[in-house]
Amino acid sequence: MQITDFKKEGHDGRLVITGMIVSSQVLGAVAQKWPADGDGLFDSDYLDRIGGWCVRHYGKFNKAPGKNILSYHRRWAASRSRPTDEDRAVQEFLAGLSDEYLKREAKTVQADYIVQVATDLFTGVAVRRAAEKAKDYAAAGKLDKAVQTLASVGKVDMTDEAMQSVLEEATVVQTSFEESSEPVVVYPGAAGTFFGNRLKRRAFVAFEGPEKRGKSFFLLDVAWRAMQQGRKVAYFELGDMPREDVVMRLASRAANRPVDPADLMPNGVYEYPISMTPTSDGKCDVVLQERKVETKMTWEGAWASFQKTTSKYGTDLFKLSCHPARNISVPGVIQKLERQRDQFSWIPDVCVFDYADLFAPVNGTADTRDQINATWIALRGLAMSWNCLVVTATQANRGSYNTEIIDMEHTADDKRKLGHTTLFVGLNQDDQEKKQGIYRLNKIVSRHGQYGKRDCLYVAGCLAVANPCIRSVFNPGGSFQKGEL
Repeated sequence: MQITDFKKEGHDGRLVITGMIVSSQVLGAVAQKWPADGDGLFDSDYLDRIGGWCVRHYGKFNKAPGKNILSYHRRWAASRSRPTDEDRAVQEFLAGLSDEYLKREAKTVQADYIVQVATDLFTGVAVRRAAEKAKDYAAAGKLDKAVQTLASVGKVDMTDEAMQSVLEEATVVQTSFEESSEPVVVYPGAAGTFFGNRLKRRAFVAFEGPEKRGKSFFLLDVAWRAMQQGRKVAYFELGDMPREDVVMRLASRAANRPVDPADLMPNGVYEYPISMTPTSDGKCDVVLQERKVETKMTWEGAWASFQKTTSKYGTDLFKLSCHPARNISVPGVIQKLERQRDQFSWIPDVCVFDYADLFAPVNGTADTRDQINATWIALRGLAMSWNCLVVTATQANRGSYNTEIIDMEHTADDKRKLGHTTLFVGLNQDDQEKKQGIYRLNKIVSRHGQYGKRDCLYVAGCLAVANPCIRSVFNPGGSFQKGEL
């Protein structure tokens, strides 16, 4: 009787079985390798039992069972005369699968990543089982059988490395359509039209602008909205701000008020956009409301705002990791993510890096431009291998200081950055717009869909409350669309 303990292998086993319950993609991959004799692929009787129910359901209905897994358990439990260790283990696991939990897991499941974990997990189980058989054969003097058993072990491959008959496998088509159309982060109003479904898994999005243009605020905005939508966010600060400054901005965003009135001029007054209107010259005007904060926020007040946030949107969704500039590389980030996965079964839906220019080089001996290119290739690979949205920012060159619209020619250091991203967004702002808190966002490069480089999303925000996107207007082809963020 094997009941997997709750160490690393236990975490991986529960991650995979949960994926089989909520994801047709995960279950379809595992079902192809599930043994016909019913032994299962886990090194655990209770996980093999649940896995067998999932595979049976998939064989009948070609989809994951979801909450229907509970009916399989009820029928099985009713046939038992008295509970065993396996019964209790099954009951303990399934007791945590509420409808709300299953819906959340189905929404955030990292299918491709879980399939990779399952490949490693099941291969390890197969190797151990073969080693035990070979040991028994060797003890009995059957050395040929022992060698034969060890030689027969192969990788239980369910990853994308295996070629697929895409025109004949319905699950591949189904999951491709579902994943290509569902964004990980959704913006409302006009901003939603601008971004569309480009903020999705495996996408690599970058904001570009000159120094002090607000890039960090836009990165934080994407991360905050992702968290509000129940996504797990890994936020890496790479040296532009110390941890305490990041926490202060998060506190302002959570409480929707500035932290310290002494930072505002004059006398704690700040301006908040309450409406935004297109003008006849193709730009926008914003109506600003003066607001005033009298007292400095205390840490207790910030903590209360954070608690209110987590009670509303969920816990364990936002993780922050701060590093000095040039202190961590993309491989170092991956090591940190692997520790979160192995110790806490925590896998990010969104990874935000503030910002890419501050990474340590992947290859410290290469030419500077090649170092930059290697970092951006690694970020693209992170988005693909971890099945997550990756968002970062980069400095534009000097030519961007006085230009009306940032374009490809304003990319600094290495233009190959543009080729690795799926969406490259310019942050544009003249002096008058800066006074009003207005930004113009344009698509410099977009891998999907039609776009005009001069079709701008106008957003009005309030950096005093760490929110650059409160009102929005979009003018594709000169036709304005308004919206509130």
